[in-house]
Amino acid sequence: MRFIGGKTLLIPAILEAIEKKTENVKSVSDLFSGSGVVTRELKRAGYSTVSNDLMYFSYVLLRGTTELQKNPEFNLLKHSGIEK
Repeated sequence: MRFIGGKTLLIPAILEAIEKKTENVKSVSDLFSGSGVVTRELKRAGYSTVSNDLMYFSYVLLRGTTELQKNPEFNLLKHSGIEK
């Protein structure tokens, strides 16, 4: 998802800055997370992440894309007879 103010093009510079300017960093905060593109890339790079934004949209998007550790199984739907 892209919108005005997206940081997609800054990701390589952000990751490089973290690697060059810090030592033994295991967690990173994305304080203006927006669409969460930076948070997702930081997570892919192995960092524990904390995100923040004023928009509820951001919370919902990041909760679904970064908090889940595996694909949902939708068990309640399966019990109702609904399959993939």
